[in-house]
Amino acid sequence: MTAARTSTRLSLLHENYVKLIQGKKAIMDLFFCLCGQLLTPRSVPIPLFTTVISGIWGLKKRILVREQESGIYIFQFKEVQTRDHALHGGPWFYGNSILLLAEYDGVCDHKTMSLQTLKIWVAMKGLRIAMRKPESLTLLGNALGHFMHFDQQAMERKEVVHKIRVRHELKTRI
Repeated sequence: MTAARTSTRLSLLHENYVKLIQGKKAIMDLFFCLCGQLLTPRSVPIPLFTTVISGIWGLKKRILVREQESGIYIFQFKEVQTRDHALHGGPWFYGNSILLLAEYDGVCDHKTMSLQTLKIWVAMKGLRIAMRKPESLTLLGNALGHFMHFDQQAMERKEVVHKIRVRHELKTRI
């Protein structure tokens, strides 16, 4: 049996298995997934990428990474906390290219995923006292992108560096 026929047969078995166990809900319990895309035109070797990104995320065990035909990567995690760290702890870079991530249920078509949003923390040092208020930090965040929130603890401790979480839509901003 050829590799293509085997792959097709396994795909059909998987689809029938999904139908048999009643769809997404049962599968979602097995793994926690992310969908991602590197903003680079270069090809990335999956074994090296898996090793490096696991190290960047501080994981003791490697995760499962699969590349889809459209340059989209599917990341599978065993714990939701690990997945959430990868999703919210960035931005992450590989080979000087940024990695965009989005939640993925592991079932829907990966081509429908929106990978056009970059969420980053911006550290601001040396703000005048008048600019260290929630209203001022919100205005600064909106000037940098779409304000999400700021580091409340830094404000309460009256730290010199304040962090603002900002979302950039890559279709409109770079």
